[in-house]
Amino acid sequence: AKENNTIIYTVGFGNDESEVDPVLAEVAEITGGEYYFAPNSSVLKDIFTGIASQITNFSAGGPVLDIHVPHNYITSSSAAKATYISGSSNSTTGNATLFMAPTAPATGNAEPTITTSGNSSSLEWQLPNMGPGDKWGVWYQMRVDGAGYVPIIMPTSTVTYTDLGGENITVYIPSGGSASVGGGGANVLSYSLGTFEMAPDRSIMRIGNTANIGLTLLDTLDNSSFAYVHLYSNIGYFENYENPINVTVVGSDTVDFTSINAGKACITAYAYNVNNVSDVLIARDEIYVRPKGMISIS
Repeated sequence: AKENNTIIYTVGFGNDESEVDPVLAEVAEITGGEYYFAPNSSVLKDIFTGIASQITNFSAGGPVLDIHVPHNYITSSSAAKATYISGSSNSTTGNATLFMAPTAPATGNAEPTITTSGNSSSLEWQLPNMGPGDKWGVWYQMRVDGAGYVPIIMPTSTVTYTDLGGENITVYIPSGGSASVGGGGANVLSYSLGTFEMAPDRSIMRIGNTANIGLTLLDTLDNSSFAYVHLYSNIGYFENYENPINVTVVGSDTVDFTSINAGKACITAYAYNVNNVSDVLIARDEIYVRPKGMISIS
């Protein structure tokens, strides 16, 4: 019980306290509870009333709700950024008997502190101290830009508080959240392709060597974009001896290129917006492939 932060209150009842098993007092002391002795039912009632008062006066100190949302979130199938809509919050409080879950319209009564690091942004709410049965809820709105399908609540999201023993407790919120916190995923708002760049790591190479071709996609808001890319070259081949080749690019990626023939490799790439295949950008570049060895003319 002590390892699980469980507090135990024990009560001895009878005519003579010396007849009460001393283990009751030991258990209460070890777990941080209290031992009581009741010689009659009237005292017993008062003891139970006192214990109930102590339990219901317990509060989780300084609880903090820290929701992590995607920012420059890139996976093999998504590229997105979620932005909190200022003033969109609506918070409610209650208890197990009376609680109304928050909904629209926004009142701006629970604006979070927002910080951004890496691929996520943190929305942090400082909650009031809460006792058993107390409830607190918040409704808010996010705007998600990019392409793909992303979690609205990331698995690094937490609730932290200080328990009765003064220990800091952290509870992780499952990825996607739950209905009570408006979790799940969101189909991302799609924007047109803005720029598509192809950048080989070399302009001249030998037969049989490999060049890395960098591909970078941004939408019209300069966020990483998501597209199907079709590459073709007049000589040589990509990756696993393919020419042409089709790849999926989220934000940026690289494709290997090599050739067993000498000459000028004219490489063309078509990027098709995954949400609108009529939205196409084209990038072109050249690599000169030279033969190996030396040619002697006499």
